[in-house]
Amino acid sequence: MKNKIWHSMYHWLLLFRASLKYNPVEVLFVILFVLYSIVGYGNFNRWHDNVFTYAPILFMSAHIINDWTKQGSCRIFYYLSVLLLVPVIIFSDTSWLYKPSWFVTLIILSLLYWQIGSRNRDVEFIHRFLRSCWAIILSLTLSVISYSLLLSIYGAINYLFEIDLFTDYNAYIGIIVWIGMFPMFFLVFDRDESFGNCGEVINILSRFILSPVLLIYSFLFYIYMGKIIFTLSLPEGGVCFMVTVFVVVAFLLKGIFMYISKSYYRWFYDYLAWIVMPTLALYAVGAFYRINQYGWTVMRVYLVIAGLVMLILCITSLLRRPGVYFHAAWSAVLLLSILTYIPGISAKDIEIVSQNNRVGDSSENIPTFESDYIIIDDSLAHDVSGYNHYRTLDVWDSALGDTICCGVRDSIWVSFEKKAFMREQYAKIGLELSEVLPDSLRSEILCYKTDTSMLILNQVRLYWEKEKETEFLGAGSACYFWK
Repeated sequence: MKNKIWHSMYHWLLLFRASLKYNPVEVLFVILFVLYSIVGYGNFNRWHDNVFTYAPILFMSAHIINDWTKQGSCRIFYYLSVLLLVPVIIFSDTSWLYKPSWFVTLIILSLLYWQIGSRNRDVEFIHRFLRSCWAIILSLTLSVISYSLLLSIYGAINYLFEIDLFTDYNAYIGIIVWIGMFPMFFLVFDRDESFGNCGEVINILSRFILSPVLLIYSFLFYIYMGKIIFTLSLPEGGVCFMVTVFVVVAFLLKGIFMYISKSYYRWFYDYLAWIVMPTLALYAVGAFYRINQYGWTVMRVYLVIAGLVMLILCITSLLRRPGVYFHAAWSAVLLLSILTYIPGISAKDIEIVSQNNRVGDSSENIPTFESDYIIIDDSLAHDVSGYNHYRTLDVWDSALGDTICCGVRDSIWVSFEKKAFMREQYAKIGLELSEVLPDSLRSEILCYKTDTSMLILNQVRLYWEKEKETEFLGAGSACYFWK
């Protein structure tokens, strides 16, 4: 038993050393972002937005280039990938954080990573996908454990010896664990070709949970299609999302048969392409009906891309050509890249043209999308006459996440409930929370006044969705004036 433990520890130690040796650029990015976060915390406005926006993109880009250039003269491009920091530093733009283009970028990078080395071999594609997923699960598990242990150690030191080493210790520990340790764990586990007992876990999940649920899902879709045909009605808007999840999960399960010793559902996966084809027809009817009724939006452009990729997946599967997942992934990368990054034909440009044509007046300030993450920066010149005192305050969420706290370190100076604050600020400019916030009035909601004080939030992040109340997601620092 002891020898087995030591052998396992030695195995992971070798993987860790190999990760440091073969991933120097990724390690450098991790170190730089940790240092930037530690220095930036409490000193730089929006440091967290910079980290959240670019850290995963730079890390994934370097990791992909690393695997693409393992041998030969092309290796120099991997070492030059450190220069990706230059445009980030010069043209840093955090306004697209959590926007569709940001999520699409992460999806593209993930697809590119899973394709490395597959060369039309579905086995290699699925193997790489499963290995990376397993690495993420293990990394998350160890990071949670590490974060909890480090917090408990600090708490014990503080309680037993009454030594307060530093304030905001939970934030700094979070930076070390989630920005530093988590990606390092991933580099280690991603090098493990066996990826533990993942095969057995997948076997159990597929046989006893996922495949039965998939069969039930298929049955429900066919009943629903029968209802639509019988009643001559149109599919609900959420059907497209359900079909996408259904098709993606179904084809992933079809691809992992190599890890399943006995499959009781092989007949289902052998005819999977034929089974899902009618659901794609349902998908197309639902998508294009709403495009015809309400015009193109960013999400509807990506909806059509998802439909095309799923169709390619089905057709290549029916033709029994090698590289079913390889070709579908490359199709997704090309379509997403073209309709995200090329000006004039990007999803956002298509949305603007379509919505302007619908209203016939491009000058009207109307919503051109059904949901959006909104970042509002303070751009007003505020009247501060009459106020005798001023202080810059940090802003953070309460433990429950329903209250915004403003203060200095752990001392709370001002606090307000998110929903109540939003209702009051919207009412001040004559709007309901479900209404669209015009550009000309956006900065108005950043200023919160009482009889004796004025709080100005430097930045807020909101989530707006059609026919629903706008949600307050978070805020940057604040300026506090009082008499």
